[in-house]
Amino acid sequence: MAFASHSVAILAMEYPSNQGSQVLLVLMGAGLALLVIAVCDIASRWRVRHPRRRPPSRRDWARIREAECRSRATGSWTVDRSVLTGGVPQRAAAVASEAVVL
Repeated sequence: MAFASHSVAILAMEYPSNQGSQVLLVLMGAGLALLVIAVCDIASRWRVRHPRRRPPSRRDWARIREAECRSRATGSWTVDRSVLTGGVPQRAAAVASEAVVL
């Protein structure tokens, strides 16, 4: 009987350390899940603040060349933005808000 009670006492002593390692694994898993959620949230917010811009079309490049030629012909260092926008007010506002270096 003494042997059986001794083995039970050993099992009782080992259980809390095993349980502690399981708690540590659960906490590490929860921390990793929170980290992944935070990274996804930061990435989605960055994407909203930095939208993709479409590449210039052939028509856009033609307007840019036309504006450059016109500014060279007049001897001006600035480009007439109305040529770049095609006279459309929405485009004019968009071009004026961007720093276009030609």
